[in-house]
Amino acid sequence: MGAGLLAVAALTGRLRPDVGAMLACAMMTADLLRAGAGLNPMVTSEYYRQSDEAQQVYRAIKNEGGRVFTCDVVSQPSYVAARPLSRTRTAATSTRR
Repeated sequence: MGAGLLAVAALTGRLRPDVGAMLACAMMTADLLRAGAGLNPMVTSEYYRQSDEAQQVYRAIKNEGGRVFTCDVVSQPSYVAARPLSRTRTAATSTRR
């Protein structure tokens, strides 16, 4: 509503367009800052803290190189069976030995 009033003021000549644009940007910036300030006030910052177990897992993964692989997809029987049915070529299937 405020931006609309600024636009009307600029269109009627009561406000220079460049000043109206700056004021509209300032209003939007203030609104976003105000909205973010109270983001999810229902929980404390402790809610977002990692548990001790998660921190241990993180450290172990980081010490081993920092990458997580849940499984080797290319070696799974279901992948090997489904791959020929796809028309898309990938590095795993495009090279023949």
